[in-house]
Amino acid sequence: MRSTVAAPLVRYISLYAEFFKEGNFWLPMTKFTNEILTHYGIHISQVRIMGMPRITHSEFICRAQNLVPTFEIFNIFYYVSTNAGFYSLNARGGVMPPCGRDPPKSLHD
Repeated sequence: MRSTVAAPLVRYISLYAEFFKEGNFWLPMTKFTNEILTHYGIHISQVRIMGMPRITHSEFICRAQNLVPTFEIFNIFYYVSTNAGFYSLNARGGVMPPCGRDPPKSLHD
């Protein structure tokens, strides 16, 4: 039986390689990543590819500032939206991005 990303084998999930390459995602995932997904009530396989860099970037920024990364801090800068069963983590308007620069908007180049 063949499987696809959209229909993995029973008891398996599919993740795109970009989660690992561009999102700096590792298994097992960090407690912070799990906390974000749990609070929003979404599964890792439902997160659009640009969601992982936003989560890991936020964790790195907090740790660089000697802060414990939390959902509450993350939620200041990002919000979740859904389309066709997948979830995006979008930058909040009117809030200065972490590190005073624009968050990544794409994975091109």
